[in-house]
Amino acid sequence: MATRKRIFASEREMHAHWSMAAGCCTETRDGEPIRVVYPGIAAGSSGPDYKDAVIAFGGSGMVRGDVELHLCGDDWRRHGHDTDPAYDGVVLHVVAESRSRSRTLTAGGRDVPVVVLGEAACLQLQPELPCAQRAGRDIESVKIVLMRAGVAWLLSRAARIGAQTNEPEPWKLLAHLSARALGYSANAEASLALGRRLTDDGVLALLRQGHQDTRSALVMGIAGLLPSQRPGAGVQTEAYVSQWESAWSRKASGVSSMSASSWRLSGLYPNNSPVRRTAALVGLLLHMEVLADVAPGLVVRYGERPRHCAALLEQHYRVAGDAYWRRHYDFGLRTRESDLIGVSKAREMVVNALLPWVAAGALMSGDATCLAAAVRLLSLYPPAPAHSITRHMQRQLGFARTCGSAGEQQGMLHLFREHCRRGLCASCPLGTEAERSVTHTRSSASNEPATMAL
Repeated sequence: MATRKRIFASEREMHAHWSMAAGCCTETRDGEPIRVVYPGIAAGSSGPDYKDAVIAFGGSGMVRGDVELHLCGDDWRRHGHDTDPAYDGVVLHVVAESRSRSRTLTAGGRDVPVVVLGEAACLQLQPELPCAQRAGRDIESVKIVLMRAGVAWLLSRAARIGAQTNEPEPWKLLAHLSARALGYSANAEASLALGRRLTDDGVLALLRQGHQDTRSALVMGIAGLLPSQRPGAGVQTEAYVSQWESAWSRKASGVSSMSASSWRLSGLYPNNSPVRRTAALVGLLLHMEVLADVAPGLVVRYGERPRHCAALLEQHYRVAGDAYWRRHYDFGLRTRESDLIGVSKAREMVVNALLPWVAAGALMSGDATCLAAAVRLLSLYPPAPAHSITRHMQRQLGFARTCGSAGEQQGMLHLFREHCRRGLCASCPLGTEAERSVTHTRSSASNEPATMAL
């Protein structure tokens, strides 16, 4: 293969180059042909540089995993990646130059293929993904597809919730979903496990009987996040914490705790700390029964007034927090003062937990009016603040501004999960349906999104 040398002055320049490599073909350093189906999403935190990349290898087929970029191949070992299990998912090591011939070995002993970006002439082409090409020609048709995808997400999520639950008390299911949504993505499953433990009848009885400090100690102890449960973590034990430790030591028999290792505690934005999220859950849990009673009625009654309905629903998720946790993200570790659950997180929880729960109940009971109201509300609901994936998708599609609704936003996430990170561009509606819909959907893009989606 003919190559053309290119010198990269920085890893930032490499990242800009790699992010536009979708569809390009090249060879590994050992001569194996590869095609970059999807370059992945920039991780923006500790760990590999790109997540959810899809690479088609000539000898082993399509592989999904992480990609790590370095100016020099030896940086893999110098940075300690060869002994760090966080890099075990790397499927391609991209380096700027080929002076080093050292192997790229993971902590598990796997040999990772290497691509020398400075010699991959085909990667200079910088093609666009099909969805970006469609969006560049007709953004309104793309928004229609995103809305349909958002509604598809809501209905499929509702169907899964309805099919998988054996919970006889619907409010407990809402509590589980809300606990999961409260956890940052890295701690979603641990938060769900905690929510299930806290809705056990015996634990609920204790929570309802105790005063605030006793409840906080019990919940934090069940989560396994008290200082005494994390020896060696460097957590500062302050004076009042001894009261919590004492209350936990007097817990009823049969109340067990999760392991602290269930939680990811490092590499997070401080206010996403599971300790602070658990403190928020204390103030949230006992309100779930009331919310479950009123939510379907609010969705049906006020669904045509999305911002008013959003305010009514989100107020049930807002938690101001006590003076200590408003200023701390862990025991003895301070953060900027703020609500434990503010407007942004409350909005995420309504969209990701409450609306699917309402839709699931409507599906199971055959309430077409409530289901239609939930679908329409999603299509009109104000969007949550952008995060790493939605920002990535906005850049990919060339959106000049944020999504117009939560429905569009969830559509982006749904298509990313179901198509982008699986390398399924050929079946993605953004690469096919958007072009077909240009002539007959543009005029109705802002009028009947829910009706069209149904």
